[in-house]
Amino acid sequence: MSLCLFSRRKRGICATIILAFLVCFYSFEVPASEPQSPSYQASQALTFRLCIESQNNMPFINGDTVTQNLALGERGVLVDLLLLTARELGINLSITSLPWKRCIQEVKQGRLDGLFATIWSKEREEWAVFPKSATQLDISKALWLVNYPVYSRIHSDLRWNGQSFTGVQNGIGAPFGYIAYHKLDNLGVLPKRNLNAKEALPLVAKGRLDGYVIEKAIGDRYIEDLGLQGQLVELSPSFMQVFWFLPVSHQWYRRHQALTHSFWLNMASIRKREGKRLLENYANQ
Repeated sequence: MSLCLFSRRKRGICATIILAFLVCFYSFEVPASEPQSPSYQASQALTFRLCIESQNNMPFINGDTVTQNLALGERGVLVDLLLLTARELGINLSITSLPWKRCIQEVKQGRLDGLFATIWSKEREEWAVFPKSATQLDISKALWLVNYPVYSRIHSDLRWNGQSFTGVQNGIGAPFGYIAYHKLDNLGVLPKRNLNAKEALPLVAKGRLDGYVIEKAIGDRYIEDLGLQGQLVELSPSFMQVFWFLPVSHQWYRRHQALTHSFWLNMASIRKREGKRLLENYANQ
């Protein structure tokens, strides 16, 4: 069972475990001083218009509310990472909070310039540009490395062997439109109704849903907030371990190809230097 399913005061231990899990991807160097909150007021600066999902995916992204004033330490690890990158490059950053499918549509039409956090797929390359080295996906320029477990009720008959499920009676859910959702659909195990994590996890605890797939740190945070500690377990092996990216629209990329690559490169550098500190900032929030 995940240690993160226990009390909030153990959240610091949980954060340490998560950081150890990410060590192969992130070479952290904690800076000597805390950077100040960025201010993007220069009217002549280019504005990079990004979209996030309009729900709470903390500790990474809080899209519950829309605000014109973006400040470090308020909206999640990934928002902070992109704020620092924009400041370093001297550009404005605008973030719009919308349902995930609407984010995709806005980027596809070029009304917004990018969205995060996004898992690569061949289909998504039709409407967005991901960082590549030659013809290969460049994971060194990813936002974050993440783990998606299957959360199930303790003592459930549900089993996952890395290829298929057994013991499915009521279905296994995931956030609608996510890669995990489509994988579950292909396996034929989705429930009849689409559910978000806040709706689904209590149903899993009651045995009315067999399981739910969501990123581990986000899932553990929901379990803590919903008071479900000790009622759910993570199945082994993990459902998927993947990289999150910040892809951009084809329209933006055609206009700002060099800037896009500079943004991805600087973002990766800041993640290596400050990713540990950014994650620790939200560990107990």
